[in-house]
Amino acid sequence: MIDVFGLLSQNLQINLELDCKDDLFEISFQSNPENVLEGEVVIKPNLEYNLEARSKRLSNKIIEATKLNFKKEPSFKISGRLDEL
Repeated sequence: MIDVFGLLSQNLQINLELDCKDDLFEISFQSNPENVLEGEVVIKPNLEYNLEARSKRLSNKIIEATKLNFKKEPSFKISGRLDEL
């Protein structure tokens, strides 16, 4: 994966785990090196998807820049329909 925005400050290898459960297609991903980027994508038969991604490195940058004390690691959530991308 190439970080075109410079948020993670390095190129990453992404490891994927694919699974089908009931009617859902589930994708889990984790970067190599670990803890830089991880998350899940769930795709329904009607092509609706939910993506959640977390980055310890990006969270640390946000905390450092804002001086906020998060109780939980922030995540980025995106949802929509694949046929509308």
